[in-house]
Amino acid sequence: MDSVQIIESASSRMAVIDLQSKLLQNNLIFITDVISADSVATYQAELLYLVSKMSPKESESHPIRIYINSPGGECYSFLGLYDVMQNFINQGYIVETYNVGLAASAAAWILLSGSKGHRYCMPNSTVMLHQPSSGTYGKITDMEIDVKEGKRLKEVLNDIVRKHASGDLIDKMERDYWLSAEQAKEYNIIDIIK
Repeated sequence: MDSVQIIESASSRMAVIDLQSKLLQNNLIFITDVISADSVATYQAELLYLVSKMSPKESESHPIRIYINSPGGECYSFLGLYDVMQNFINQGYIVETYNVGLAASAAAWILLSGSKGHRYCMPNSTVMLHQPSSGTYGKITDMEIDVKEGKRLKEVLNDIVRKHASGDLIDKMERDYWLSAEQAKEYNIIDIIK
């Protein structure tokens, strides 16, 4: 997210604060970038900051909210964020996910990885899931190694679908599979359309 400054006034004092800091004060993380090692490092740090300032019990009334409008990105980066999210969810923290536009590829995986009962889509949002891409080239032996790793990642993602959504999605994800908010709810990618 580009740096945006806002002005806050309290009593006779005014302060300039960046928007991202203000969102964090309200337990909000906004994912709009391509999912990459750099962007995920920021999201992981934001999650760590948020859980450091509250208990799992407090998150019931003040959940961590992740708003998503992203075209997706790298599978390994998503898996790093997924593990951090699941670690906190398993500790009892509520992590809400919201699709507020497009949740495609790795961003869709983030959407479906939120706390059960706390995954949302706006009515006109779109979700797209697909199998991982390898983009392999080079020597045949190297390409065989890359394809083997791609198959492993595909199975990891299939397991995540089985855990968090409908297993019926797995066959549909062989190619780009686009879903409306209603379809995302039918496949248990989300729980509620806002």
